[in-house]
Amino acid sequence: MVHFRSKELTKLSPFGKWWHAFGLHGGFMIDQDDVDTYTCHEPCSTDAAAIRELQENPEEIPYRVLGSLGKPYKFKIDEIKLANGWRPNFALADSYVSRDGHGRVFLCGDAAHQNPPHGGYGMNSGVEDAISLAWRLSALHKGIGGGNLVTSYTNERRPNMMLRLERCAAHIGKFTPMIVRTMTAPNTDIFLEESEEGEKARAEVAKHLDSVGPENIDRGVELDLRYLNSEIIVSDGTREPRFDNMRYTPSTRPGHRAPHVFLRDDQTSIVDLYGREWSLMDFSKVERDYQTTNGFVNLDDEATSPVATFKAVANAMRMPLTHVQLDAGEKHVKNVWENYDYVLVRPDGYVAWRGGKEGARDECCELNEGRIRNILRIALGWKTDPGFVAGEKKELNVKVNLTSIHGLEEELGMGKGHGDAFVGIFTEDKRK
Repeated sequence: MVHFRSKELTKLSPFGKWWHAFGLHGGFMIDQDDVDTYTCHEPCSTDAAAIRELQENPEEIPYRVLGSLGKPYKFKIDEIKLANGWRPNFALADSYVSRDGHGRVFLCGDAAHQNPPHGGYGMNSGVEDAISLAWRLSALHKGIGGGNLVTSYTNERRPNMMLRLERCAAHIGKFTPMIVRTMTAPNTDIFLEESEEGEKARAEVAKHLDSVGPENIDRGVELDLRYLNSEIIVSDGTREPRFDNMRYTPSTRPGHRAPHVFLRDDQTSIVDLYGREWSLMDFSKVERDYQTTNGFVNLDDEATSPVATFKAVANAMRMPLTHVQLDAGEKHVKNVWENYDYVLVRPDGYVAWRGGKEGARDECCELNEGRIRNILRIALGWKTDPGFVAGEKKELNVKVNLTSIHGLEEELGMGKGHGDAFVGIFTEDKRK
């Protein structure tokens, strides 16, 4: 990894500003600030001599990465800020909470999972962990949350991180033996050759792009993470929408992130209407003869309505609940939210429950005080959802042969925490 400054590189960018630039041979460049600071990564040998050469001639790395399969692309580097080697790790904690889910120590971010940067899942996942943990700790601190808030943290977050680790491994899969050979070959024109070998090389690249695709358009993996088996999600028996790694499917199915959609003013997002903690989104007025000037109201309903009962029960449980009522003109919003009258959104933006739709499990007539108390007890962690199944934890199954990338005699220790079989990086230098 080489972190450097270059004003000339900024001026030489023919297509304007950019964020990532990927070389076909495995290296990539990151524009860090749109000014003059860049970071370059390239697979390298673990041989101590190769590491020393990297440190002695770090400018050769960005030259080679930007040259990709051609000759080194040289430009003026003003300052090398840092140059060192690092190793890819795949790691996933068995539990995000001590004492196998019942303790007082919580893990998030890199303490809970580690992965190479391919796909860009590390920082995003860490922020999501923090948000997911924060509202739970808040509820526990206030005394309004039960023990299931603790155990569900692992059950919700860990399976989704496993999905991201597997997807990251798929992106690394572009380092096929054919591509790896081009990294050290004196002539990398093989991809342009009209020969059997050239055709095979191009076919390997095409196969990876068709099966995995580019790294930065995994909208499903990034935006459509689902909590499918959680103690604190009130399942409704509906069929799960098809999941696609590269596409986001909006849904208010419990356990899904409530979808962003603009109100009819084309400026206000429904997300902007959420309360500070829990939000009861009320679409019962939509498609009725009711109108306001700003697209939504936040008013008390009739004393006998489900909303009034929700408020009364939440108040008795000391649960901070914001009632957001959409008006008759927001038909598009209700349609995107799958035409339910009521949707309960958690502080982290995920749907805990929905109801009030013909044919749904929770029709309006069933939303009495007892049923609503049961919903809120599940959502706050005092009671387990009947649909929850406590299954055996899956082991991380990431199989990536990094031997061919780094020229090692043995593979990385996948899933063992820190790649224990990986030897040679900076061992001698650190001792000095």
